[in-house]
Amino acid sequence: SPTAACQVRKHAQQRVPAGKLIVERCCTVEPFAILPGLMCTVVHTPGHTPGSVCFYFPQLDLLLSGDTLFQGSVGRTDLLGGNAEQLAQSIRQHLYCLPNNTRVIPGHGDETALGFEKQHNMFVRVTTV
Repeated sequence: SPTAACQVRKHAQQRVPAGKLIVERCCTVEPFAILPGLMCTVVHTPGHTPGSVCFYFPQLDLLLSGDTLFQGSVGRTDLLGGNAEQLAQSIRQHLYCLPNNTRVIPGHGDETALGFEKQHNMFVRVTTV
């Protein structure tokens, strides 16, 4: 189960705004309904920052990648807590396992697709797709 390594606590245990989740030591949070019939999976992708996450919507073949993955590039890792090796590992292990046709909407710039990035992104290219 994706939540085996996760400890997710609802806001009731801490002073966190309603609807927020606190995720600790987690790679992926089990999908949850964001709207009736629309599931979202929170994918922990450390590297840009230690707490970076992406949001995957399987019914829409959509990934909101924030500052993790961009068209032809990746997020900065030169700021406090950034780690280039960890970012590349996050992308290869936790994003590139998603379908190639997954549309990626980054926090900046143009959208892309995971299959395209696997083949063409010089920072996290894979040899076989």
